[in-house]
Amino acid sequence: TNFYAEQGGQECDTGSLVLSDMSAEFTVENVEVSNGYVLHTGFLKFGSIKVGDSVEAQYDVQRRLPIRNNHSATHVLNHALRQVLRDEQPDQKGSLVAPDHLRFDFSCKNAIKPEEIREIEAICNKAVLDNLTVYAKEVPLSEAREIQGLRAVFGEVYPDPVRVVSIGADIDAILKNPKSPEWETYSIEFCGGTHVGRTSDIAAFAITEESSISKGVRRIIAVTGEEARQAQLLQRSLASEVKRLHALSGAELDSEIKRLDKILATAAISVYEKHLLRSEFDEIRKKVAEADKAAKALAAKQAMDQVQQTIEQNPGQDVFVVQLPVAGKVMAQVSTYVKGLKNKAVYFIAVDGPRVAHQCVVGKPLVQRGLKANEWAKCVSDIVGGKNGGKEESAQGSGVDVSKVDEAIKAAEEFVKTHLN
Repeated sequence: TNFYAEQGGQECDTGSLVLSDMSAEFTVENVEVSNGYVLHTGFLKFGSIKVGDSVEAQYDVQRRLPIRNNHSATHVLNHALRQVLRDEQPDQKGSLVAPDHLRFDFSCKNAIKPEEIREIEAICNKAVLDNLTVYAKEVPLSEAREIQGLRAVFGEVYPDPVRVVSIGADIDAILKNPKSPEWETYSIEFCGGTHVGRTSDIAAFAITEESSISKGVRRIIAVTGEEARQAQLLQRSLASEVKRLHALSGAELDSEIKRLDKILATAAISVYEKHLLRSEFDEIRKKVAEADKAAKALAAKQAMDQVQQTIEQNPGQDVFVVQLPVAGKVMAQVSTYVKGLKNKAVYFIAVDGPRVAHQCVVGKPLVQRGLKANEWAKCVSDIVGGKNGGKEESAQGSGVDVSKVDEAIKAAEEFVKTHLN
């Protein structure tokens, strides 16, 4: 059969078995080797097929082409890992070659640095640009094992003769001098899978994921061809969006930061390029956070100063209703300050985004004169809506109608006139 059966990490071919007179077609969904037979499994699309019929085996070329690209790229990646992570002496621990990506597991004790990812990716893309010839030949197993720098999966049982795949070095030349250290500079492996004729067919290579999957084993996921080009286009688009953040401010900047943060987390782009984008993005977000923190601290200080000055400038006044420029922690700070005065009552209201934050503190002497915080807060809450609660000396609420803040302030002032004896 010309169908490739799933083995060696490479997914199988799919396609059709068509009767010679075109009267029947069997759709092949899976191909595997079992007890020396190649099994083609699937379903009869139309017609009927019986033992002895002659069929034409037609594998899906458009599916095989990207699988072929990814398999050759896996060999290039394996060789690049040995060059960059030489001290780790990485060994293959598993692989998957699919139409839309490749996956490669390998031994490695330490995390791979972003700069190492960049170097690995660069070596792979250089191999693509160098347009190296990919050689494949069946070689007696004993001779093949003598090749310097040859890679094989530990524990794997190989046939004799075994198929050798070399990228960039003619196998006949290799066999003339198998012990030459020169062969360590090439990707040479035992492999029965499908491959490109030249590395330029791979078109492009991008590592989109790198992670630890168990102790001492790491995993790389990469894409080639059209998927790699799409990753490059997405990276450029995201780079433009991150740079655009420098020109934004206020709510628009906050919104874009939240949106891009989610996109960057899942973007299928080069790991190293994502590292660069994330570094620039995080620096922008840090500056925004620091500026926001400073602005809130300033607003909080201004709010506290406002309350203190209002009370100090009116020593004969016992009750105040104040609109603050900010809500949040400053309300707790102002509340603590007023409680410390013991004989004052202050109602403070602030617009907090789409809500109205309000809180009041009433000194015990004023409670005894009829001004109770929980009743005062209910008066305001009846106007701005939302919830309220508290006790006689302290109460708070959260309203839902910011358009009625001015009305609520007047109501709070009127409440004092009718309840304070």
